[in-house]
Parts: sequence; structure tokens; C-alpha cells
Amino acid sequence: MKAIRETYKIMKESSADVSDILGKALYKLTTRLQTCQHDDLETLRLYLILLENPVLLEAKVYSVVLERVIKKLVTLPSNLKNVLHKWWSNLPSEFFFHIVSVFEAMLAYCHSHSMPSSLVLTASLLESLFQINKTSSIIPYSSFYNDEVNAFLRNPFNLEQEFLKSKNNATFSYCQHPYLLDVANKSRIIKLEAVEQMRSRVGMAFLEFDDPYVIFEIRREKIIEDAFNQVSRHKHELLKPLKVIFVGEQGVDQGGLQKEFFQILIRDLFHPDYGMFVLKEESNTFWFNSNFLEESLYHFELIGTLLGLAIHNQIILDVHFSLVVWKKLLGMKPTLNDLKDVDPVLAKSLQQVLDFEGNVENAFNLTFQIEYQFFGEIKKVDLISGGWSVPVTNENKKAFVDLYVKWTLEESIKAPFTSFYNGFYYVCGHSIIKTFQPEELERIVCGLPEVDFNALRKVTQYANGYNADHQVIQMFWEVVMSMNPEQRKKLLFFVTGSDRLPVTGTSDMKFVIQKSGGDSDRLPVAHTCFNILDLPPYSSQEKLRDKLLKAISFSEGFGLE
Repeated sequence: MKAIRETYKIMKESSADVSDILGKALYKLTTRLQTCQHDDLETLRLYLILLENPVLLEAKVYSVVLERVIKKLVTLPSNLKNVLHKWWSNLPSEFFFHIVSVFEAMLAYCHSHSMPSSLVLTASLLESLFQINKTSSIIPYSSFYNDEVNAFLRNPFNLEQEFLKSKNNATFSYCQHPYLLDVANKSRIIKLEAVEQMRSRVGMAFLEFDDPYVIFEIRREKIIEDAFNQVSRHKHELLKPLKVIFVGEQGVDQGGLQKEFFQILIRDLFHPDYGMFVLKEESNTFWFNSNFLEESLYHFELIGTLLGLAIHNQIILDVHFSLVVWKKLLGMKPTLNDLKDVDPVLAKSLQQVLDFEGNVENAFNLTFQIEYQFFGEIKKVDLISGGWSVPVTNENKKAFVDLYVKWTLEESIKAPFTSFYNGFYYVCGHSIIKTFQPEELERIVCGLPEVDFNALRKVTQYANGYNADHQVIQMFWEVVMSMNPEQRKKLLFFVTGSDRLPVTGTSDMKFVIQKSGGDSDRLPVAHTCFNILDLPPYSSQEKLRDKLLKAISFSEGFGLE
């Protein structure tokens, strides 16, 4: 393949007319291929050579040629298709990426020129390539995002139309091909699915003269206990829109109280004293505590349910799970590489066993029995039947490592994770969730950790006499830009109820600063349900800084917001 690419490169650099010559040759060749009655391995090799041709990236010029190639590839007999897929899976990343790029360019061209039949065929080929890549991890999954399609779907009307087409089992919808969509558009589809489910539940509630909302009554001092009780009590109503009432407070939940509820609850649930999760200091992530009691399994289910509820209600959570947790939620098998986040010392030891070129049995003296601690007591477990008597050798060391990884990341926490998994999907059974990559699911739940305040400033709206050029607003942004990262996070939390941006970034975000009264000693007030900051017109930048920093330092607890 390298020789083919080098030949094309030499040809293209030799003359300005070569692109036209190559294009005409391609046209003639594919015309002949159309009449070929019997495809064979030689024909497959020819397609591989064709797809390396650099002129194919100019889909607008060579769309006819690409259409012919795509039709041929899609209609190959299954045995030849399997051979082609195997060849593709063994390609170096640069060659595989080129093929994906060719078909992505064609898809964009089909989209912009309303070529529905070719669009369907091209998407089918890209899906095959995506599945190959999913298994072999040749190029980043984001390489399949199609810029043209994602720009089209950023229009809410277009996205809703595609969503409805998918729900009505149309022949083609971009929602049926989520590998083409970036995480922001996938997030918007989740929101559409959640809204659809909420509308259905609200409609049923009206017909049955029932409350259209699921209402959690929470005592701040017993937030974990009350959260568990409320989820249990309202288990069959959790797809309704959620509202939170803090007992003894006058707050009316328009979105702000539920944000605060989840923030405090997650913080407390992951506290070491609670003991359900352990903090892995090397990666600063949480992992399931394998020292669990049977009676605590329901709590793991409840935590999964709460995570699902947060997604269903578009709440961002500050959850720091190891990436393998998101992989397992998506049904992916953990690997030795995943163990590095959870137990880097063990992962390093197992890698040493794999890499050792001498006599493994004599050097390490290992068997297929391992030890672990359970509430301070040393216990033993056989990785295979009679494992205590089976030595680890050069021949079986890979099997030993695979079984050790499986036991650590799966078997040792099987009961709590299964409960957690069931709770998550009880609420968050959106069809698109299973198509996510682990990193995408993590961003949907946790939002974007880095906040671009320059981008936020550009989308900020002003009201009640303020505008972007007002002196107080100029002072406000000067104060914000001089804050350290932790203070900026506190400001974002104060105004929005979260210190992170949604995965869609600032593009879908409302952030409003409105004038409140005259110069005074009052602190700024936030309406987190609407992302509005009431900012008095302070007489100096020093005073504004002082009042703003005080306000954001004491942001837990709502009055009438």
C-alpha cells in the first residue's frame, strides 16, 4: 500500500494535468468494473488500489466514480465482503484514515446535493468501517464525525426532523447513524428522547388526574437517606420531570434546586466515610469498593438510578469515575490498559509478567490462584478450577493476565456493578446511549471540565439597563478575567448550579446579567434555574470584586430561587 501511495504521489507531482488524467482513467476503469459479472480477490485488490487515489477526496468532481465504487462494495458477496473487511482491519492507521476520509467526503457531498440513494449506501460503508475500527481501534472514533452533517443538525428544526424520522422507522435518518454525530448532537438527541418520555408521562398523569411531576422532598441534613427513600417511593414515576423541595425552605424549583440537590448528593455519596467507592489517588478517580455487604447492593442500584435521573433531567454531575466504569456501562470488556487507572501497581506487575522473556515459572513462582483482602482478612480465589496447583508459565501467562484483569475489574465487583448498571438503565434507557463511546458518555454526565470564559462572555445576554459596553459590565469581566480557576468555577456554580459547561459548550447556554437596583452593599443574587445574575451597579471595581467574591463563596443553599 505504501508503494501504491508513493506512486500516486509521484504521478500527481509530475504534472499539473495528472489529476485530470487520473480522474479520466478512474472513470473508464469503473465503467468497465460495472459490467464485471464475477468479482474475485483480484477485483478486491483493485478496489483497494482505486481508493488510494488522492483525487477521490475531491468528491465534488469524482462523485460519479465514487458512486460506482460504493455500489460495487456494498453489493459484494458476503464472502468477499468479509475478506475486504479483514484487509481493512489490518491496514496501518494512515491508510485506514484515508479510506474513511474518502467516504466521509462523499457522504458530505451526497448530503449537500440531495442524493438519498447514494447517501444510504455511503453511510452503510462508513458503518462497516466504524465497526471494524471499534474492534481494532485503528483511528480515533472522532474521525467518523462528519462536519457537514453535524453543522446541519445544529439547527434544532433539522435535528428534530431527523429524530422523528428515526422514531417512525424511516429508510434513512442521521439519528440511525450516531457514529457520524459529535457528542454535542448526541447530547441533543438524548434531550429529545427525554422530553418525549416526559411528555408521555405528563399526558398520562393528566388523564389519571395525577401529579405531572415527580417531587422529591429532601431534608438537607439527611439528604442521602431521603434521596434513597424518594427514589424507592417514586420508582415508577421517575420518567416524569423532576422537582425538588428542600423541607423547611421556601424555594420553588424551576431547575436550580434540583441542580443543587444532585451536587450535594454526589459529593456526599462519594465521600470516603460512606464507603461505597474508593478513591484511586494515582488517577484521582473513583472505583467500586470490593468490600461490600449484600445489604448495600440496593444503594449501588440507587446511585445508578440517580446518575440516570441526572441525564434524563439534563443535570451535570461532578463524578470522577475511572474511564473503565463508562466502558462497562456500555457493555465493553475491560483490558489490562484499563487496569492502569484502577490499580497501576498491579497493572505494572502483570505487564512485567507478559514482557518477561526468561522462564516465567522459575522467576515469578505464580499459580492461577490469587489473594485479595476482604475487610482486612486475606482470602484466596482460583482463577480456574484447581488454579492453586496450576503454575503460570511462558505458554499460559497471557491467559493468567487476562483472567486476573477480568477478576479485578469484573468478578470482584460483579454484584455492586450489576446493581449500579440496572439502576442506571432503569431511568436512562435511551436508545442512543449504547452507541456512545466511553469518553462521550463521561462528557454527557460530567460536562466539560474546562470553561472558556471568553466564549462565555460572547454569548452572555444583558437586561434591565445593562449592555456589553456598560461600565459595570466592563468592570465585571475585568474582575472575572483576573480570578483564579477555582474562583471562576465558583462563579459558574453560583449562577448556573454547576461548575461545568454542558457538553454542547456555550453555544446552547443561556447566561444573563441583569441590573438590580442602585449602588448598594447588597451581594449579587443568582437565579440558577434561569442562569441569571442580578448585579447591582457598584460604584467601583474594588467594591464589585469584594461583593462578588463574597457571594460566590457562600453559594450553597437557596432562598426563593
